[in-house]
Amino acid sequence: RIVIEVARSKELSRIARRTDVQARLPGHQIRMGFGMHHGWSVEGAIGSSIKIDASYLSPHVNLAARLESATKLYGVTILISEDMLALMSHKVKQLVRIVDRVTVKGSIKPMKLFTFDVPLCETEGGTLRKEIDVTTLPSAQFFDTILPATNKEYREQDSTAKEI
Repeated sequence: RIVIEVARSKELSRIARRTDVQARLPGHQIRMGFGMHHGWSVEGAIGSSIKIDASYLSPHVNLAARLESATKLYGVTILISEDMLALMSHKVKQLVRIVDRVTVKGSIKPMKLFTFDVPLCETEGGTLRKEIDVTTLPSAQFFDTILPATNKEYREQDSTAKEI
């Protein structure tokens, strides 16, 4: 939902096209990346007497951060770990595609990475109709309405392993 709303936002698009922004960052576009993983973490307060922030620490949080960073490497918006995918419904599992099989730094066990190819809006040459309001779309209907931008055969291809 967030990815689609960011892509549709006229205000964000207007800001990105501003001449002062383009002068400093030619070709700049606003994009977001998401790393999704599942595991335990420890929450703690970090800060001073003036400002305190919550922080979450664990190897699982670090892996989610690495996945988010790797979205740029793979050119995708969302990277989903094998552990996270195991928690998803059968229907959602059929809509993702494997991106890679990697051995994460500090681990000896390879893991598969998956993505959901968020469809582009019709205005950008995609298939997502502008009249679909993803902010009010019930979760149960989301994956019936928002289909990935790739076909089933493409999603079922495998890829090679590498370390990230």
